[in-house]
Amino acid sequence: PVTLQRFWMVWQFARRDIVARVRGSALGLAWLLLTPLAFLAAYVFVFVYVLQSRWPGVAHGNGAAESALAIYAGLIVHGLIAECAVRAPGLVREQPHLVTKVAFPLEWLPVSALASALIQTFANILVLIIGVAWVRGTLDASLFLIPVALTPLAIATLALAWLLAALGVFVRDIAQAIGPLVALLLFFSPVFWPIEALPADVRGFFIANPLTLPIGWMRAAALGLGSIDWSAWWTYLAGAVAFAVAARAFFLRLNPGFADEL
Repeated sequence: PVTLQRFWMVWQFARRDIVARVRGSALGLAWLLLTPLAFLAAYVFVFVYVLQSRWPGVAHGNGAAESALAIYAGLIVHGLIAECAVRAPGLVREQPHLVTKVAFPLEWLPVSALASALIQTFANILVLIIGVAWVRGTLDASLFLIPVALTPLAIATLALAWLLAALGVFVRDIAQAIGPLVALLLFFSPVFWPIEALPADVRGFFIANPLTLPIGWMRAAALGLGSIDWSAWWTYLAGAVAFAVAARAFFLRLNPGFADEL
């Protein structure tokens, strides 16, 4: 059952994971902001001063800088699912003591992985907001829609983590394959270009990408590029919830076999 104790456990796992990333560094948790700031600065340099690109639909004067922000917004969305997907196959397999030595609700390991990814995503969003304020000199109320825009994808990401965590115990090759697949997903998603820039005959293929709609919603909320199609949002949310219910049931079905495999 879902209890405050379980949520506290998830928070402790996520906190431990974040702290482990920066343990031993002089700046500590500041790296959660410094790393995305460095990436954003690199995007601004490349797209403002090198490529001098302009994102279609940008209504503000500094079009090249906003192009960099639009790309960064897409990378935030991809980064959320990529971090969970890469870690998921090893969540159970790499912690056999939780399977064989103690009574532990293993289905909460993917939840803690999602919580850890959301902490980094929050830091990335904060950097994006700083960039928007710097480029535009103002902030729009639509920024409050960013959590709403990411909610369906977060639920779908949790479902994927449950699925991969269960399969990763029995099929070790999944951990090797997921990295290249996540990289391919980046280049087959509208991160570096708008979906409207594609030829009409291939646009449908890319619209079927599960990241396409969340990236568009993220840009609509953070940058005012387009708008959120609420009928599509509700459909995506319903599908994500159904996927999560099925994936959790699949995880629990395989759970009794984890100890024998490990």
